[in-house]
Amino acid sequence: MEEEKVIESKENGSVAPPPPVGQVAPSPHVAPAPPAKSTGVNGPFPAELKGFNWGAFLLTWIWGVGNKSYITLIALAVLAISTISVAGRFTSLITLGLAIWFGFSGNEWAWNNRHFRDISEFKSVQRAWTIAGIIVPLVVVMLGVVGLFVFMSAFSGEGF
Repeated sequence: MEEEKVIESKENGSVAPPPPVGQVAPSPHVAPAPPAKSTGVNGPFPAELKGFNWGAFLLTWIWGVGNKSYITLIALAVLAISTISVAGRFTSLITLGLAIWFGFSGNEWAWNNRHFRDISEFKSVQRAWTIAGIIVPLVVVMLGVVGLFVFMSAFSGEGF
C-alpha cells in the first residue's frame, strides 16, 4: 500500500489531507497577485499628478524619448509614413489623436519610466517640457518664415 502524504500549512501549522488523485496540491510558495495599477521606477503613480501633460502633447516623440516612454515613437512612424504616402490629411488626424492620447497618458508614463527624486522634481521637469513644447514650434515657424524670405529674394533678384 502507498503511504498517504500530508501537506502542512505554513500559516497556522495545521495538517491537510493530500489532494484527490489527479489533482495537484497548491504550492506553499504562491506568488503575490500583481498590483492593480502598474508601478514604475518611482513607485505607484500619485493621484496628484493626474492631468494633461502639455509637453507630451506638443513634442510627442521627442518628449517620449526624453522621458523613456518609447511608445510615443508611434507618432514618429506615422509622420514618416505621411511623408511617403498620399494620405496626408488622414495621417494628420491620426497624429493629432496620438498627441491627445500622449497628453492624457504622459504624466503616468513619465512617472513609471524615468527616475525622479520626488513629485516636486517631476513637476519641474514636466514644466520645462511644456515650455520647450511652446518654444520649439515657434522657433521652427520663425526659421521657416526667414527661409521663405531668403528663398523668395534669391529668385526675385532683389535683396531684403
